[in-house]
Amino acid sequence: YHGRTPLSREERKRALASAKMNLSDTKFVSVDTMFSLPEVYLCREALRPCADRIVPRLDRSPLLVSVLPRLAPEDRRDFSLEVVPFLAAAASRTQDRAEFSRIEELAPSQYKSWFSYWLGIRLMISRDRNDLAQAIAEAGFLRSRSPEAYHLAIAGIYRLWAQRADPLVPPETLSHLVASEVPEILPYSWRALGYYAAHYWSQTDGSLDYLNRQLQTFIPRLDPTVQRYALQGVGQFLFSRGTIWPVFALPFAPSQLERFPLTYQQGLFEGAGMELGESRLAPWFSWRSDIGPGPHQLLIGSVRQASTRGLSETSVTYIREGARQLMVMLGLPPSDIAQLARPGAVRVGDG
Repeated sequence: YHGRTPLSREERKRALASAKMNLSDTKFVSVDTMFSLPEVYLCREALRPCADRIVPRLDRSPLLVSVLPRLAPEDRRDFSLEVVPFLAAAASRTQDRAEFSRIEELAPSQYKSWFSYWLGIRLMISRDRNDLAQAIAEAGFLRSRSPEAYHLAIAGIYRLWAQRADPLVPPETLSHLVASEVPEILPYSWRALGYYAAHYWSQTDGSLDYLNRQLQTFIPRLDPTVQRYALQGVGQFLFSRGTIWPVFALPFAPSQLERFPLTYQQGLFEGAGMELGESRLAPWFSWRSDIGPGPHQLLIGSVRQASTRGLSETSVTYIREGARQLMVMLGLPPSDIAQLARPGAVRVGDG
């Protein structure tokens, strides 16, 4: 096959007879488990001249109609987690609301929240990295369709903004970007500002001691109702350095966070749990065939980068609570949360 098109025997001979194939080359991928099914399917579709044309045919795809319902629950979950962001990307590019609805309906029912979250991420991807206001405005049409979907799209927008924004100005000057009259949005916006703040401070000094001093100046100035969210964002940033690529170790021992003020530790460790939880869900690891095995093993490996060695039981409980909050937000079953905080998991930097 080339994409969806079967090749005749003559075409295969012309394509393959004149060149030796080196199966150890990175462009060849061995597929021997169901864990790789999403990649194989989507890579096949990527060969089409126009990838957007996959969407009108998905509702007739044998994968969705016949194969997906017969998969084991874990395989259905892995497949859905990877395909839904692809659907959200297609939905973010259409201005036709009927077409949008048709794409949205293709997302498995248990992953509608995941679709909305990734829709927000895709809307932010299509904007300049600092153009937060425009991305939020583009998501405005969701308000009349579903307030819950709108809130989750905003969560995705703020999440990506925090990760991509240039840390050029002090976080204190950005409070207007996270202010909202909608209470449901405040957790997402203030987590984003906490993430941004930690990133900004790390440009000056990446040590935890410096971060601790900055927090003790920054946090008391915030309204008490949003302080915990900002701390969660800081925790997300700290642990992102151990989950963005599974080959990296955390540059500090997580137990060092227990030196921070007690009133800050719950938010910091909950943010860590959110980051670790999202690293189990995010599809981007599975596309890096050069750094490890398939998505199932790779996602587990990324989570285990952040060892909880030496943490108190209270801190471990906070990490699990953060992961639970994330799963509830995304409408997903909080499965395997215990594995997100398992003592002595893998590597921690010496820092």
